[in-house]
Amino acid sequence: MTGVPGTSGSDRRPPGPGRAWSGRPAGPVRPHLPRRPIWLCRVCATDWPCLTARTLLPLDYVADPVGLAVFLATTMQEAIADLHRLNPAAGPDPKAMYARFLGWTEPRLRIARNRRRRVGSAEERREPPVPGRTIADLWFDPACPYTWTTSRWLLEVAKVRPVEVRWHVMSLSVLNEGRDDDPEGDPDGYLWVPVRICTAVREKYGPEALGRLYTAMWTVARGDGDWLGELHAALAAAGLPPELAEVGMSTEYDEAVRASHAEGIGLVGEHVGTPIIAATGPDGRRVAFFGPVISRIPVGEEAGRLWDGTLLVAGVPGFHELKGAPHAEPQLDLPG
Repeated sequence: MTGVPGTSGSDRRPPGPGRAWSGRPAGPVRPHLPRRPIWLCRVCATDWPCLTARTLLPLDYVADPVGLAVFLATTMQEAIADLHRLNPAAGPDPKAMYARFLGWTEPRLRIARNRRRRVGSAEERREPPVPGRTIADLWFDPACPYTWTTSRWLLEVAKVRPVEVRWHVMSLSVLNEGRDDDPEGDPDGYLWVPVRICTAVREKYGPEALGRLYTAMWTVARGDGDWLGELHAALAAAGLPPELAEVGMSTEYDEAVRASHAEGIGLVGEHVGTPIIAATGPDGRRVAFFGPVISRIPVGEEAGRLWDGTLLVAGVPGFHELKGAPHAEPQLDLPG
């Protein structure tokens, strides 16, 4: 494809088995809070508020922008005092501190307000319980082949259980920001391309259109072997404008990517990868989990039993992890 690198099978290889799933080393979930008195993020080790904090704070304060300004102004004064005590000779630059703590808030609040007007708050997006039906919200990075097999399993589940699948975007690129290593082997940032396109589709055309595009990416437009194919063709096959492929090389939807990612990862924690599933049952109870990691797609009642067992295990208070055999190469097509 002209002008959009990384969108054909020969341009980029998929994340290897396990890497795209593990995301970060297993460990306790840590919030993105400042470490005082140096005022670096406890997780990212970058200046706080870090990128993740700048994404989450406007979502928390979307209905109270004055409260956000007061909170950040207060923390800015505390940071100035701490940093001045550490280095009285130079001290922090007031203009730089204002830009760091307050200068970014208005555009991000505007994005958060627009997003809330379009799709509602997290609670508003959760439908009231429907007798006999479970809502399965799936957050996925479209580049991971193991996530693809899980998504196809979930569609098979919907054939044998009263389950409705909803599609959301998460991003391995966002998940791995601030790391010294590159677990996905993506120094050129090609993984941003399909994520941005998927986010643009969801923002403009809704979750059902996103589901169609995701299917087209891995079927009619599949590239060499087990990697995404030509994205113009995938968009056309999904009944969407092919020119949307160009947003893959822009940052127009990056804030929406980060907001969707933060919503999904916040249900489980940053120690996991893609996908994340949140199942809301008829009684309103919600169970969220990472995976399951599968290398082939169960169908029929086998798919249903795996769903039943996953919900049973993930719903037990205090449950954290269950592992099987080492990863096998993913079988991307339905059996038979």
